Amino acid sequence: MTQATDSEAGATTSISGEVRRSLALLSRRERRTYWGAVGLQMATSLLDLAGVLLFGMVGVIASSATQGVAIPDSIQVVLSWFGLADASASTAALVLAGIAAVLLVLKSIASLWILRWVTKFLSTSSARVSARMCADFFSLPIVHVNRFASQWSAFALVHGVTGAIVNTLTNAMVIWVELSLLGVLGGALLLLNPLISLFAIGYFGLIGIVMNQTLKGWAYSTGKVMAETDWESNLNVQDGIATYREITVANRRQYYVDQFRSLRQAGSGAYADQLFIGQLPRYGMEVALVVGAVLLVTTLAQLGTVESALGSLALFLTAATRVMPSMLRLNGSRINLRSLGPRADYAFTMADHIREHTTSATLQNTPPAAPATEVGIGPPDRPGLVLEVTVRDLKVDYPGSDAPALNGITFTLPPGGALAVVGPSGGGKSTLADAILGVVQPSTGSVRIGGLSPGQFVRRYPGVVAYVPQAVALVSGSVRDNVALGLRPDEIDDDRVWAALKRAHLADYLADAREGLDTPVGERGVQLSGGERQRLGIARALYTDPRLLVMDEATSALDAETENLVTQTIEELGSEVTTITIAHRLATVRRADTVIYLDRGRLLAQGTFEEVRNAVPRFDHQANLLGL
Repeated sequence: MTQATDSEAGATTSISGEVRRSLALLSRRERRTYWGAVGLQMATSLLDLAGVLLFGMVGVIASSATQGVAIPDSIQVVLSWFGLADASASTAALVLAGIAAVLLVLKSIASLWILRWVTKFLSTSSARVSARMCADFFSLPIVHVNRFASQWSAFALVHGVTGAIVNTLTNAMVIWVELSLLGVLGGALLLLNPLISLFAIGYFGLIGIVMNQTLKGWAYSTGKVMAETDWESNLNVQDGIATYREITVANRRQYYVDQFRSLRQAGSGAYADQLFIGQLPRYGMEVALVVGAVLLVTTLAQLGTVESALGSLALFLTAATRVMPSMLRLNGSRINLRSLGPRADYAFTMADHIREHTTSATLQNTPPAAPATEVGIGPPDRPGLVLEVTVRDLKVDYPGSDAPALNGITFTLPPGGALAVVGPSGGGKSTLADAILGVVQPSTGSVRIGGLSPGQFVRRYPGVVAYVPQAVALVSGSVRDNVALGLRPDEIDDDRVWAALKRAHLADYLADAREGLDTPVGERGVQLSGGERQRLGIARALYTDPRLLVMDEATSALDAETENLVTQTIEELGSEVTTITIAHRLATVRRADTVIYLDRGRLLAQGTFEEVRNAVPRFDHQANLLGL
């Protein structure tokens, strides 16, 4: 397993590019809904425009009353709309100010409501996209599932998708809305007082550009460090727990502690920087407002009267009360996009990886699960179905490998037959098992189970094929959860669980346990012995009453007595079950009907145990050493 490099994790530096990639993760309907919400939010800018214009009129009315001149005709028209044509200047000003205040409050309430709805909508969409990508990811061949470290993949599917959908698109909406608001306000202010408006727009615009250019690189780098240290810290802890016995015996636990401390320290610095960066625009704008007001009054006082300068200052401050918050939200959203953008890059990398390596229908396009009575329990009821396994000219290439893992493998395993696959390490035994199970796709050639490809067969007849690995992977939960792996609680048949445990010679142990099937196994089965974990894996395979059983030295972790009992159980399945055993211990090979010998991806011999022994001197030598 590897993690993504910096180039693979996609250092997306263009905000527009990041937004396009985020929108591409949504369905067409979701994109239309999103754009509709953006348009509706932009429309609320008209309320802001009306409020600012009315406040501007209030200023003009107050100025006209102070100077003893008539109110302009254009404003008289507006006053007549509100029935204020004959009202005093003070009354008209108060009424217009009240209306303006109501409009601005309504605008804020409407914007908050729309924003709340959009965040809920995007959160729901994020969950759906995560689930879809997870389904797509688990539909890939195992070589592509293992391309990244498990913690990296989990981070991409959870935090990465959330960053791409919720963070990116919410902040993008804020940017578009604030830009539209600034455009509308700018146009209105230009009509009221072109000189002051140009000064305010140019001044605050310049401040915003300087802040963005200064902070964007810093925000992105801190966000990248935060994302990397988060998932690497989780991976470090999991590695330490998984190897706890080894590192304790070797007295190397401090290595993991030091590594974790280093990661958290690096992450803490990035988190502190992000918090600081988020606050800088507010303080910068506050300073800019004071400096701008002083510059404006000083300049205008020198060019005209103090009274006119103060009147212009009132308009400047009125504009600033709307422009400055908008600029703060605009810069804040841009900073958020930069600082949290690296999380979205993980989702983009995962989406590209899935798109590049998807060669068959994904899980969401497969038929829905069968009803509870047909959830993969029991043999298939298709008339005439024969579980013959045929492999024809099979070749498997792994990315980056110079030589094929398998090359030209051909054999047929009849129904009820027992096949043993032997050979040196790296010979291709596990790859052959993976190809038969359908978790590795052939480069050329074919694998057929009952005439169907492995993927088609397991989708049509879930549970008919079962697999027991050499190292059984257990999930956190109870014994019941692990035997009936992947089934919902209402689909689990406890009688079948007990029957499978009995066949795996684990029922007596659990019957004496206080919690029975509810006995917790702990994370990765830490509360069970190695032999108990292996028998639990065997019980898992037998729970569905399979007709094809693939075993990768499934009894290697058992004591001799239990191994003999479990082997006897498997043999008692008889001709009803076809078995394929990846054999490392030759004692199990002698029971097989057919033995095939793989070396460097090629099939060197097949036949009975004695025939393969005579054909492969190395195999014969191993048998002699074991006294066989």
